Amino acid sequence: MTTHAAIPHGISAGNPIRLRVRINGDTITAYVGQTDDDEVECEHTSTSLRSYSGRAGVVSAVDGAVVSYWQVGTVEDRILTLDEVGVTVIGGALYRSLREGQWELVAEDVFPRVGSVSGAALLGDMYLIGGGLAKVYDAIDNTVGNYTPTVGALPGQTAPGTTTATMVVEHLGGLVFAGMPEESLTIYGTRLNDPMDIEVPAVQLAGSPYVTGVGNNVTVGDPIRCLASGTNSSLFIGCTNSLNFMLGNPYLATDSIETIDRTVGPSGPDSALRITSPNGGQAVLMHSMHGLYYIGLAGSPVKLNENVLDEYLTYPSDAQSGRDVVLIRDPARQWLHVFIDDGSADTSVHLIYHEATGKYRRGAPGYYPITLPFRVTAAGLVRGVPIIGTHDGRLVRFSESATGDLGEPVESLITMQLIDEPSMDNDVIVSRPHVQLGANSSEATMRLYGGATAEDAFDPDVRRQLWQETVSVRQFPSSARARAPFITMALEVASAAGRLVLERVELTLGEAARSIASGWVSRPSPASICTPPASTTPPDGPSGGGTGSGGPGGGSSPPPPPPPPPPTTPTAPSGIDDGGTTLGGSAYGQWHYLNAASDFPGPFFTGYPGGSDTILSGDAMRKSNPGGIGRNRDSGGGPDTNNNPVGVTSVGDAEITVF
Repeated sequence: MTTHAAIPHGISAGNPIRLRVRINGDTITAYVGQTDDDEVECEHTSTSLRSYSGRAGVVSAVDGAVVSYWQVGTVEDRILTLDEVGVTVIGGALYRSLREGQWELVAEDVFPRVGSVSGAALLGDMYLIGGGLAKVYDAIDNTVGNYTPTVGALPGQTAPGTTTATMVVEHLGGLVFAGMPEESLTIYGTRLNDPMDIEVPAVQLAGSPYVTGVGNNVTVGDPIRCLASGTNSSLFIGCTNSLNFMLGNPYLATDSIETIDRTVGPSGPDSALRITSPNGGQAVLMHSMHGLYYIGLAGSPVKLNENVLDEYLTYPSDAQSGRDVVLIRDPARQWLHVFIDDGSADTSVHLIYHEATGKYRRGAPGYYPITLPFRVTAAGLVRGVPIIGTHDGRLVRFSESATGDLGEPVESLITMQLIDEPSMDNDVIVSRPHVQLGANSSEATMRLYGGATAEDAFDPDVRRQLWQETVSVRQFPSSARARAPFITMALEVASAAGRLVLERVELTLGEAARSIASGWVSRPSPASICTPPASTTPPDGPSGGGTGSGGPGGGSSPPPPPPPPPPTTPTAPSGIDDGGTTLGGSAYGQWHYLNAASDFPGPFFTGYPGGSDTILSGDAMRKSNPGGIGRNRDSGGGPDTNNNPVGVTSVGDAEITVF
């Protein structure tokens, strides 16, 4: 008997093992282990496998082992499919994932160690461009090589496996390239279902490669910054200061590029994605330096954060080049992640948009600022799970079981919506707040803050703390009573392993005339009294003697009467029952109750070294409010915190550049 390949499996006698065999073309691979996590493999390649298929076998040898059963099989042709393969580039090396939480190295030095990479899948292969290079990864053969079309050449190609394109997406069965510095307004498309043909024919035929430009023609418009799948089989083309859609089918010569807006543009190549909205329709979500936009089919962009939130989501145009923005949706949690990296993990503030709260409506709440202990460079969905790539070469994901951000403690803080009854000249009276925590929640600290203005109520340096107490699960309504012109409520769990699960908040609201005695506003000064002017030099009287101002004899006029006393200034009682009316309401806005969709531990990161699963933990969503904004792990400055904890661990030492 001849041994063609062998590998130690490290399983001792007395332990059950599992042996799997796969033949792919001329290669036979054997997998042995107790679970998917500890499997090892060995393979043998031969052009004559089928000629001696009846005389080849795979065995596992262990001294002292007992064979429980023996199986004899035959080689048969089968068509196997890979349900999904994750592909990422870290520090220029290409990795793949065939199973949940497992990543393995495919090839090193595929791309430069630093730089961005864009990729698109077509017909079972992954096409990658970046750093002036073009590569193709074959998931079946697990090989990577130069991407060099056999007919025509890639945009800017100077040698096999090169291109100046920086963006690639799949569209209607072909690849689309853009982002060439020398042709910043142009897009190229490959032949239908044939990415190896990109030569545009003199006469356009069905399925032929194509080239087109944005704007009225290839010389009008502004540079392309983002490509993404659009609604109803369209292609979204985001330019520096315009939004465009390719409608129709370029392979049937029925395409046209429609410009829907010339005032905004995407933040970068990864700042737009297609979603299915809560009403079932498709839309494109896009981040720009002005905020978050919802774009229907060739419709005008709708700014979702209008009059709700500007901080963290927006920035001036001169800061555009210093920020990298990545959008990724978590379908299981109904989260939209807006990762905004400004070059430092300490100062970068990201946002989670909760779809069940905001429902993609203009001016609706649902924004939750968070900070992370790493810089985000890429993100992608692998088997429906968002995988996040970090600047220091790690892959992380959210998890429900971790209790810290990769070892860092996390504080969860929810600042509720402003509590105020019209008009601005009254005081709002809050009594009997009832905080309903979920069954899995830790105890939380409830605080009521007051301010003379709406801004003061969110400013930790100006506002006053009116009430504080600890609330727990199934607790009776609080006896708290507070009065101020403007009030807000904050809930906090400060322990690293704490879990804040908020279901609902209700309270009783009242209103009363503005109280001067409470010191929120200054006492007005009394008005000056209006009196007749005094005469200082009386005129001489007529001749005949006497002095004075008047008639014969020159008698003096009587002095003016004394001024009346100043009016009394009314002082409102300082108590809370100041003739106010009482009505039902909630801390999330009158008659708008705060409902949590699931348990929310503080999202934390945990991880694994060397290829095991690195996890970003937590389903801790905090139901925010319009205007209630802040940071995870309060870093000082700005309004009050509105935190979402998170965390991470390492899987490598290289830099991740793309999914």
